[in-house]
Amino acid sequence: MRIGRPRQRVFRRIVLVPAVVLAALVGTPVSASASTAVDLGTLPGYLNSRPTGVNDDGIIVGYTEYPGQRAVRWDRRGRITDLGTLGGSYSQAVGINARGTVVGHAATADGMSRAVRWDPAGRITVLDLLPGGTGGAVIAINDDDMVTGHADAADGISHPVRWDRAGRITNLGTLAGGGRSEAFLINDRGVVVGVSGTADGRLHATVWR
Repeated sequence: MRIGRPRQRVFRRIVLVPAVVLAALVGTPVSASASTAVDLGTLPGYLNSRPTGVNDDGIIVGYTEYPGQRAVRWDRRGRITDLGTLGGSYSQAVGINARGTVVGHAATADGMSRAVRWDPAGRITVLDLLPGGTGGAVIAINDDDMVTGHADAADGISHPVRWDRAGRITNLGTLAGGGRSEAFLINDRGVVVGVSGTADGRLHATVWR
C-alpha cells in the first residue's frame, strides 16, 4: 500500500500596512483615513510606465514602455525625466539609493546591454566589463554607490559581480565545484548575498564579503 504524505493545513496571514508606512515610502504625508492615487504618467509617445525603486526622499525610478523601454526618474513633484541610453534602443532603471544615484542597464548602438549608473544630475557612467565579456546588468545598489549584478565573462557564462564607486568590477565567483551563481542584494558594507551552485548540483544561499 502506498502511503502518502499527510496533508498540511495552510494558514495565510493578512498583513495590513499602515498608511503612515506607505507615506514614508514616497515621502508624502498621508492621513490614516484616506489616501490619494497620483498618476505619474509616461514619457511622450509611450503607453505604459513602471516604477522599480523609490528612496526616502520620494524620488522614484523605473521605465516607460511600448514602444521599447526607456529609463526614467520622477522627482518628488512627479515630474518625469528621461535618463537616456547609450545610443541604443532601450534602457531600464532598477534601483535608486539615498544619494539619488540610479542604476540599471542600457543598450549601446550595436545592441549590447551594459550595466550603467546615473548620478543625481542624470549623467550616465558605463560600468566595467569582465575580461573578455560583452555585457552586464545591475540588480541592486547600496548607499555608498557600490553596485551588484551580473556580467558575461570570456567563457560565455554570466557571473555575479560587484562594482565599486569608481565602476571597477570584481568577479564574485561560485562555491567550490559549483556552476551557476547569482547576486541579489548588497548592504552598505558591500556584502553581497545571492545563490550559488554546489558541487553536487544543489543551489545554496551564498554570501560574498
